[in-house]
Amino acid sequence: MCRRISSVSWRFSWSAVPDVRGVVDQLSVAGVPAGSAPITTNSGHTIRTVAGLLMLAVAVFTGCNASPSNLNPVQGQVTVNGQPLPNAQVVLRSDDPTIPIAQGQTDAEGKFSLSTFNKHDGAPEGEFKVTVAYYRHIQVEGDLFPGPNVLPHKYSDPARTELRVSVRKGDNQLPPITLQL
Repeated sequence: MCRRISSVSWRFSWSAVPDVRGVVDQLSVAGVPAGSAPITTNSGHTIRTVAGLLMLAVAVFTGCNASPSNLNPVQGQVTVNGQPLPNAQVVLRSDDPTIPIAQGQTDAEGKFSLSTFNKHDGAPEGEFKVTVAYYRHIQVEGDLFPGPNVLPHKYSDPARTELRVSVRKGDNQLPPITLQL
């Protein structure tokens, strides 16, 4: 017998992933009385078992090639028509979907440091596509919000960018990323 589930929520953390300190194993189902029989799928597996297997699959297939311990510091600078580009988003993406993205924001001099898991922790080794986006701020009722990207799509679209960089083991100072408008 299957019960209709109106909402399911669970909290979890990864125990099989490096640098994880613990696991919270809780599953709550709205509208099911405490002490009732476990809720099962059509194949007879409990929801908890299915959720656990799904979380394990996500851990195995996403980002397992990189961890905070094998990242490399990466710095660089972005210029537009020879001038530093402040407040731009720089993102490095690998063609390998298991390698996580690294990203950073440029300062007033157009300089950035990349982050993957934690602030300025760097990027994994490899070859990457680079995208750069600049969202000019707009004011709405006294508050500032990011507006549309004002750079050409050839710089901000991962499928169209021709910008490429290599990250090697150790400290990396990338060559300047030079955009022309």
